[in-house]
Amino acid sequence: MAATQLLRSGTPGAPARPVDPVTPMWRGAVVFRLATLAFVLGVQLVYVSRYPHPVLSWVLVGVVAAWTVVTVAAFSVEAGRRWSLVLTDLVVV
Repeated sequence: MAATQLLRSGTPGAPARPVDPVTPMWRGAVVFRLATLAFVLGVQLVYVSRYPHPVLSWVLVGVVAAWTVVTVAAFSVEAGRRWSLVLTDLVVV
């Protein structure tokens, strides 16, 4: 129990449940990922008319959106918080 703490529930007699102390950081990563997607969409909407291959740029926006769904889903649950996914996230984005 070195990496987790016990948090008492509000119900008397209910067992304490473990809490990951770095959960707020994972939530921050999720917020950052969503902000990144919003930025990508904004840039796409502003500059798509200037791109030589606008269809390809929309495909790449779709890839970023799909990857955002994967990382948000994974980072939102304790079982999905793996260093391999974090490193892959750095490589992909």
